[in-house]
Amino acid sequence: MIKKIWEMTAVRAVLVLVLTMILIYGSSTFYLMNGGMFWFVILTYGVYLLLFLVPYIGVFTVSKKVKPRKTIIFLMLLIGLHTLLIAGYTDLYIYTDEGGVSKVVADPFLRFSSILSGVLLLAFYSMRLFEGSRVQ
Repeated sequence: MIKKIWEMTAVRAVLVLVLTMILIYGSSTFYLMNGGMFWFVILTYGVYLLLFLVPYIGVFTVSKKVKPRKTIIFLMLLIGLHTLLIAGYTDLYIYTDEGGVSKVVADPFLRFSSILSGVLLLAFYSMRLFEGSRVQ
């Protein structure tokens, strides 16, 4: 029964969407809304913001009919980067202004759930990448 549910494209798309939302929310909390990091978005004319929007393309790669090998490899690299950045964030606070005066405590559950969702997405994409290449 679980295999039958897993074969449904809609279930896979919703799972990838939810996991991507958790990962990108955690990553944007630590690296987009933290201190003066939003100035990178302004000064690079939004190119820095693309790093946070591109992983949502993964929702369109879950269909078994589509075989975007290069896209999946690119998504795996980008999601691995997000996961490593969240795992490497060791500061106890998230600064809410450019001067580092206002701060809130970093949520350890958000950090853990973001890392877990990144690892699950990497596992899903690696399964998706080698899905048709199994020798029977």
